[in-house]
Parts: sequence; C-alpha cells; structure tokens
Amino acid sequence: RALCTPTRGQDMAEVEEDVRICHKGGKGLLLPLGGDAELYWDNRLKVILYGMGLIYCFLGVSIAADMFMAAIERITSKQKKVPVPR
Repeated sequence: RALCTPTRGQDMAEVEEDVRICHKGGKGLLLPLGGDAELYWDNRLKVILYGMGLIYCFLGVSIAADMFMAAIERITSKQKKVPVPR
C-alpha cells in the first residue's frame, strides 16, 4: 500500500488505509478503466486511449452547446410589433 501524507484531522492509521488511484489497488470513481491490469499497459497506449476519450467528451459538449445556442438564437430572433403611444 502507498502512504499518503496526512491531512489535518487525520492520523497515520487512516492514511495507511488510503491508496492513491495510480498505485496498485487504487480505485477512483470511474478511472482507471482497466483496473490493476492497466498499470501494465504501455504509457503511449494509455495516452492515446484517454486522449481519444477526452476528445469524445469535448465533442459531445460542443454538440450540446451548439444545440443550446441554436435554441437561444431562435428565441431572441422573434420580433413583435409594439405600438408606441404618442
């Protein structure tokens, strides 16, 4: 197990149980995708796979933002005639 530095309010017993995500046995919410087996993958492969995943996520965000902006343009382009009192 990897040791992390204790933060305020933690003692060493709590810290020893904490394993960093990049060390064997470490788990995150989503990553590493391959579990402990991913530690043995070539770094270039991991860079390519995670880079493609990042680009895919940004592409999804850009599509959603484009749809949102089209809706905003449609709403703001409506014209209404308002009579001005004289």
